[in-house]
Amino acid sequence: MSYLGPVIWLTGLWMVLWRSATPATIVSGVVLAVALTWMVRRSDEHRRHHRVHLVPLLRFFGHMAVALVRSNVALAFEVLTPTDYTTPGLLEVRLPTCSELVLTVIANSITLTPGTMTLELRPETSTLLIHVLHLRNVEAAREEIRGLHRLVSAALVPVATADDRGAELT
Repeated sequence: MSYLGPVIWLTGLWMVLWRSATPATIVSGVVLAVALTWMVRRSDEHRRHHRVHLVPLLRFFGHMAVALVRSNVALAFEVLTPTDYTTPGLLEVRLPTCSELVLTVIANSITLTPGTMTLELRPETSTLLIHVLHLRNVEAAREEIRGLHRLVSAALVPVATADDRGAELT
């Protein structure tokens, strides 16, 4: 894959952020851009194993936007009122078998939402342990996580690689 496009773009962004086109800025921008591009490409293994579907990805982003607004409003209400309405609890959710990338996106999405935090992720069983600040209905909370799983699984679809097809033949 070509590194030239991202390196030029990142170097240009570096120069714009520094508001300078001196040789030192250009050289430091190129060095950082090459290093960053190399690291990202090196850790880009999931691209060979998943295909991103745009419409489901947009649904997922919309769901996350709504969840972020709701949870921020609930947390702001909790902070601004004198009464404590929290019902904290731990929730264990076992999801259908899926890839580590899908599990990681789900776990990070949960942690990103105020009032929830993924405490443990067990990829071998597709199980999440989650701390929830407002846990009123355990089954409804589990169903919400399963719905998140459906959204992420639709957006990041596994693709069979040559290695996978070879393993199936043996």
